[in-house]
Amino acid sequence: TVAGHPAQTSVPVAWYDRHRIPVELSAASQQHRDIPLQQGWNLFSFNLDPMVEGAPVSGPQDVLSSIEGYYSAVLGYDQGARSYYPDLPDYMNDLDALSHEFGYWIRMTQARTLSLEGSLVPTDQPLSLDAGWNLVSYLPESDIAVADALTSLGSNLQAVLAFHDGSA
Repeated sequence: TVAGHPAQTSVPVAWYDRHRIPVELSAASQQHRDIPLQQGWNLFSFNLDPMVEGAPVSGPQDVLSSIEGYYSAVLGYDQGARSYYPDLPDYMNDLDALSHEFGYWIRMTQARTLSLEGSLVPTDQPLSLDAGWNLVSYLPESDIAVADALTSLGSNLQAVLAFHDGSA
């Protein structure tokens, strides 16, 4: 860490015995995000690496701690459907991590706001896509026309589906 913030290097760093390697570290300041969620199904993503008390977290129960008790299911897709049901034992859930790289469906029992803290992810960070269906995150801070946002996919893109304010 640098000044209490997570530190990152721009290139991988390897340490060797008896060698001094200069390393430039930059501190990523904590950012706050509030994501309003309606009662019922919501499609959401986030553009930061979540942290709780300065420590990175990825488990659904940790990332979603600000809305604990107000959701009944979280669904994701990473080379197949994944699910997390907070009332089921861990061995019955196969969505064990939430990431800025993916989008998620969450079923809220009441409207609440998901509050997240963490290091902001660069908006130009590439997202890996698999052949077939993908449920990906949206990283930019502002709206971008779909055609502009997906130009790098070229002719590989076959369909784009979205969900906004209860409508597909």
